Amino acid sequence: MQVRVGKSRFGLALGSGGLRGAAHIGVLKCLERHGLQPTCLAGSSAGAVVAALYAAGYSVAALEDLALQLNASKLYDSNLTWRSFLSLLKGWVCGKRCQPEVLPMGLVKGEAWEKYLTSLLGQQKFAGLSLPTAVLAVDVETGDAVAFASREMSSADVTLTGATVVQGVRASSSIPGVFAPLQLYGYTLVDGAVHASVPAQLVRDLGAQVVVAIDLGYAGQREERVDSVIEVISQSLHILGEELTKCQLEKTADLVVRPRIYDVSLRDFERIPEIIARGEKAMEAQIPRLRRLLEPFH
Repeated sequence: MQVRVGKSRFGLALGSGGLRGAAHIGVLKCLERHGLQPTCLAGSSAGAVVAALYAAGYSVAALEDLALQLNASKLYDSNLTWRSFLSLLKGWVCGKRCQPEVLPMGLVKGEAWEKYLTSLLGQQKFAGLSLPTAVLAVDVETGDAVAFASREMSSADVTLTGATVVQGVRASSSIPGVFAPLQLYGYTLVDGAVHASVPAQLVRDLGAQVVVAIDLGYAGQREERVDSVIEVISQSLHILGEELTKCQLEKTADLVVRPRIYDVSLRDFERIPEIIARGEKAMEAQIPRLRRLLEPFH
């Protein structure tokens, strides 16, 4: 039996985290086992992926299957050419006297990722999702917070209501420097985590009075060294956003769940089952507190 929270709404804000975003599947798995189902969702980056798929009707079991089948070919299509590489090398050698001319806006085009998302979500719009859902991106030109949703989000600078879910997720998951930004309606859109790693305020905008935030947090305590440009960029963004996220969630979330997954890189696809299990365990520990928060609304 699913617990619906009366006229008030129990919403989930799913945070960014690359492959660690599979922990959100474990969170949903735990909630469903306890008969708890969110009535609205919001997400940034990896959280946007899980939120959109769940709201589109994918079951937790189906989400788990998709995560286990995920591999690099579905995510990465190189944007580097010999011409851009030589241009970069020329810029390094010459310095300011000779700037690179043909560098891409991201190491990865994002076309493979968008194609994969389209195979899962088609041309569906946010208004057609089974649960009210919003995902967050940022216009890198202006710094504006850009929400994708079926109606205006008061906490965002811009809300795009006519875009497809795929466009929203593609924009929200465009890690700066890694994925090329999504050019859409005159905006140059990158990862929503640049503005809010866990977009709890968007869940408020959707009408939730009980907001549960899943914060995958700073992935700094690693067992292995950071050893690639992608991981350097990703780790740097997590470090930069850690304190901001804490401050934001103190004001916007009723319950923050932190799986504390520190030691997973962007290439550790084989560890997805472990990541899901750790998300499930973290949510399980917070179920008593969540039930107390929901008591006034039964």
